[in-house]
Amino acid sequence: MSKTYLLSALSVVLSSLVFGQNVGINTQNPQAILHVDGDRDNAATGAPSLAQQSNDVVITSAGSIGIGTVSPTTRLDINNGTTNGAVKIVDGTQGAGKVLVSDADGLATWGTSKVRVITGVVTSNLVSYATSSGGKYMESYITLPKGKWLIYTGILIHGATAANTAYASRLTYSSSTTSPTTYTGFIYPTINKRMLAFTSNGTAGFIQHGLYSLGILQVEVTADTVTLYLWDHDSYTLGTTSTLTLGGSGEDYIYAIEHQ
Repeated sequence: MSKTYLLSALSVVLSSLVFGQNVGINTQNPQAILHVDGDRDNAATGAPSLAQQSNDVVITSAGSIGIGTVSPTTRLDINNGTTNGAVKIVDGTQGAGKVLVSDADGLATWGTSKVRVITGVVTSNLVSYATSSGGKYMESYITLPKGKWLIYTGILIHGATAANTAYASRLTYSSSTTSPTTYTGFIYPTINKRMLAFTSNGTAGFIQHGLYSLGILQVEVTADTVTLYLWDHDSYTLGTTSTLTLGGSGEDYIYAIEHQ
């Protein structure tokens, strides 16, 4: 009898495929090309409820597979409700704390999480800062691929040798060496586009380095890759004039860390 039932089931499936009808297993109301109702709890008409779908598997006409859902929105759509652990892959590379990583061809294995850090280039020249609004390219830059990045910048400024002098500097990044406000290939996702540093010198020669500009800017690179150039958007000297220069100190840095 079991052989008879198997042949009958295969006959029904093949007949349905030939005539382009949906195939239902354990259901008379298939919602896709192939619909398996694991618990046989779907209604005879209408779409099954979320609870009823939780034990269903479907294959749509687009070739998408739904597990726990009869309406997959991707190639493989798994709805495990509120239960953790919808996917399990045991291939010998699994382990606690592992993440799924792929090679260039998309072949995935379990691996360790890696943080991408990219280092920029800080000039070894002594570059004069801008003395008012209008900005100046500071001959330093970083090249980043597509993604979301936190750029860390620290720049020592030379020249604070005059008494009773205050310095303010606002650093920023641009995709141009001729304009401080060109954002081609990247965006600032928040209103924060500048790093402000301020210091003052009360005694002549007491503080040889009057200002250390540092800060973090969040950027999102939308192009495949983009070079971001460091600009002094504007700097101001209050009191006795003193030349401000950047670079050549061994204490400068530009690097970016990728974030989600």
